[in-house]
Amino acid sequence: MKITLLLAATAIIASAYTVEKTDNSNNDLAEAHLKGRVKSVATMLDHTSEDQNFDYHKVEVFDEHGNKIADSNFNELNFRPVYHKCQYSQQGAIMEKQQYCAGTDAGWKTTFTYNDAGILSETKTYHTSGKMEQRIVYNYDAQGRNTERLSYAADGHQNGRTVLKYDASGSLTEQSKYSEINGSLSLVSHDTYYANGNSTSEQYNSNHKVERSSAVQQLETDDEGNCIKWREDIKGGGKSFSLFYKREIKYY
Repeated sequence: MKITLLLAATAIIASAYTVEKTDNSNNDLAEAHLKGRVKSVATMLDHTSEDQNFDYHKVEVFDEHGNKIADSNFNELNFRPVYHKCQYSQQGAIMEKQQYCAGTDAGWKTTFTYNDAGILSETKTYHTSGKMEQRIVYNYDAQGRNTERLSYAADGHQNGRTVLKYDASGSLTEQSKYSEINGSLSLVSHDTYYANGNSTSEQYNSNHKVERSSAVQQLETDDEGNCIKWREDIKGGGKSFSLFYKREIKYY
């Protein structure tokens, strides 16, 4: 029943969208570490380690630019998708993303600004009232890789920072996130990515100590090299347990 509902929901959401194809590596698929012309991803929790009771379903739909146009977390009794309407330039660069919840008016909006070389330099996110709530500035190295993202609140003060590191081939290897805690930026998470597709993550509390860690191990990939089954081992709060996920990926 759960799998049938998940796939049916994917079809319903995806059927409403047809857009012009473009090549744009600066998109939501890249952020999600997905390869190829992904149309939709249906993810569900397959099973857990003993004595764990979790339920997880998620549907994501992407346009042919590689940006997310719909997503939803749901169970068998509750399906409420969130839609994202994207506007593009004539060159295919995303310029604006407007969020909509099913049955409601427009929600939060994000605008995208590019430098003279056509590289993303800034995003601004606006509340439904029209007030700007967050601005993110993107910095790059000499090879054009995004190495830093600086986040600013509505009043202009810096409240976040993300640092990204790459290997010689340009693959992302580390990502560290800093957030404002007690008036200063503190490390809140550190992720490490490995060439075999596995990853580890650590989350820190206000005392700069690890309060939760996880290790993701790929179990199966599809023909495009995208992971479709994986195991996540989690430690935190005095507990250790494992979650096993699977997902179906459809392509254009």
